[in-house]
Amino acid sequence: MNGGFETGDFKGWDADATCKVRPHSVKKQSYEPAHAGKYSARIGTENVKGSLSQTITIPEKSKAIISFWYRVEKGSTLDFYLRKADGSTIQRWGFQEESAWTRFNCEIDPQYAGKSIVLVFEGKGFLERTSEVVWVWDPSVGWIQLVRQVVHNYWPYIDDVSAVPEIAVYEVIVKISGLPSSLSTSIFVDGQEEHLRGEQFKTFQFTFGEHHEFRAKDHVYDGEEVRYVCKSNVETASSDASITFDYTLQYLLTVESPYGEAEGSGWFDKDYTARFSMSPVTIPIEGFLGTLGAKYVFKGWIGDLTASSSSAEAKMDSPKRVTAVWEADYSNVYLILGGLGMTIAGLSFFMFFRRRGVKEEGEAKPPKKAEISKIGEVKHRMQIKVLDKNSGKLTVLEADSHHTVGSLVETVIIGLKLPESAQYTLKLGEREFTKNEFSTTLEAAGINAGDRLELVSKPKEAPEKIEEFKYCLGCGEKLPSDAEYCSRCGEKQE
Repeated sequence: MNGGFETGDFKGWDADATCKVRPHSVKKQSYEPAHAGKYSARIGTENVKGSLSQTITIPEKSKAIISFWYRVEKGSTLDFYLRKADGSTIQRWGFQEESAWTRFNCEIDPQYAGKSIVLVFEGKGFLERTSEVVWVWDPSVGWIQLVRQVVHNYWPYIDDVSAVPEIAVYEVIVKISGLPSSLSTSIFVDGQEEHLRGEQFKTFQFTFGEHHEFRAKDHVYDGEEVRYVCKSNVETASSDASITFDYTLQYLLTVESPYGEAEGSGWFDKDYTARFSMSPVTIPIEGFLGTLGAKYVFKGWIGDLTASSSSAEAKMDSPKRVTAVWEADYSNVYLILGGLGMTIAGLSFFMFFRRRGVKEEGEAKPPKKAEISKIGEVKHRMQIKVLDKNSGKLTVLEADSHHTVGSLVETVIIGLKLPESAQYTLKLGEREFTKNEFSTTLEAAGINAGDRLELVSKPKEAPEKIEEFKYCLGCGEKLPSDAEYCSRCGEKQE
């Protein structure tokens, strides 16, 4: 730096020919005292503006305090510039006449940290010519008065120039981890939003003494069933720091059921083992059939995984969706209706034989063999499964072989609460029963115990439009029912 010029020259400086290093002097004819030490710098001449400069580099993350002492004598000028390396001026100061040494300080902002700054002093001297009266003794005439010209030089001086760097800012490096580079997240610095992509980082600079908060966005979604979550998303800093926001991959587990309480839906970390369950496992069917004991019974889970128990586990290596499967159980209804039917049949037989006994006045006749066989006959009951193709629900029914195909269809429609806006029929294998076969008994239709049938729905056929017409009263021509005149004879129709 050589800010005090104590080398006796301009070492470290760029000085033009007008600049001089002057030794300390307080002689009457040469008043050039230094501020401190032995030397100071004089800039310019009385005719030419001089220039003295030095380039300094501000350390990283620092500011610089520039200080110097100056003395501007009568009529002289002094300017100080801060310039960039390209010569453009950052700031300029001009100094007024100061016969005594005066201190100057300025600060170079941290925005110039790591950059070169040029300190430039420009000055010009001042020449003053004056006349003064002097008395001189002349022996021949005595004292005489003379006027003589006196020249005075005035200069601008500088001394003890210094540039002291000070650490002024701190850096905070914010990194994003765990998020793919195809996705971006938001970082809020004291509430101001910044955007960073996955695996990116950004450096922030702040002034010492400041306290700042960094907050990352909680969730970043990659579709409806995949997301990344930042579980620790708030950090603070007041000095140099490196902050990493880690994102964890999560998948969505969807647990669905038309009945009961399906539990376990939610977001889970990749490869986490999630549990899901169903409760309760039996649900009464609404309406009259439910009062007779009809119910839906939980049968298991289908979807991205299958299970038969009400509670199950899923390894979350991808998004998962599972659906509960239910069956309609009418066994209690059949037992009640069967018991009621047997009771009614028993009463009917009782009343029949009682009336017969009264009619024959107590006459006892041995029953014929065929009658005994008919009375002791028990209708064969069988279990049939019916699958509704639209809803996927499987119904288990108990029916007698003498029941008709139509009654079986009606029972399934009522039990499953199917809309009446469609037509329904049954399929057994490749065979589809027609409406004409609905009066056929199950036995005659070839439906046996253990068979699995499919319920098929079709839109109801629109009724055939009946064409309405009338005949002309005059000529008998066939006309539309709303015709006012005959298109053949022209007679008006009433």
